[in-house]
Amino acid sequence: CKLMAALLNEEEKVNERFAAVERNYLAIKEKTKDIAQKPEVVIGLPFKDAWFVPGKKSYVGDLLRDAGATWAWAEDTSAVSLGLNLEQVYPAGVRAPIWVAPGAVHSISEILAVDARLADFQSIKNKKIFNTNARMSP
Repeated sequence: CKLMAALLNEEEKVNERFAAVERNYLAIKEKTKDIAQKPEVVIGLPFKDAWFVPGKKSYVGDLLRDAGATWAWAEDTSAVSLGLNLEQVYPAGVRAPIWVAPGAVHSISEILAVDARLADFQSIKNKKIFNTNARMSP
């Protein structure tokens, strides 16, 4: 966006919008800083037998921490996503009450079509699944 703004001589407008987004983000982050009991989340969905979870130093790790959450690999020192298999993620999924960003799926039935064992996840049982695809263009 900033590159396009520079090319179109719209930098001031874009910088104002970025500053507003940053203010909003930091205000939300401030609300979560004193949460004593951080909810554990499971994130992602297996893709071709690999389940990618964020390491502690990844930007997704930063987003989860800023949101007041924790996850099974929150202390891993990686700055990238870790490629795991379902068997490695399964214990965390069974335990975590919340599931965040399970990929391009639109329903629990689509999640279970990936692997029926995912029905054991607490987040599936409690229907506490939050995805990023609520608004998609055709």
